[in-house]
Amino acid sequence: MYSHPTKEQVRAYLAQRGHAHLPPPSPEEIRRRLDWRSEYTPMPAALMYLPPALAWIAFAWLCLPFTLAIKDQK
Repeated sequence: MYSHPTKEQVRAYLAQRGHAHLPPPSPEEIRRRLDWRSEYTPMPAALMYLPPALAWIAFAWLCLPFTLAIKDQK
């Protein structure tokens, strides 16, 4: 989800910048001043593989009593 400034906020910012005789700010500075940010944060690569591994461990743990019971019947 993205947070976009309103048209009025952008116009007010540009009008304020128009009176200053400075070079334009960096895109990061503009985003910071207008509170324009992305809510998306990428997941670290190491965590991408952890949930499937945990699922297999949990599955094996839950199946352990059944496998032991089958071995005891033989």
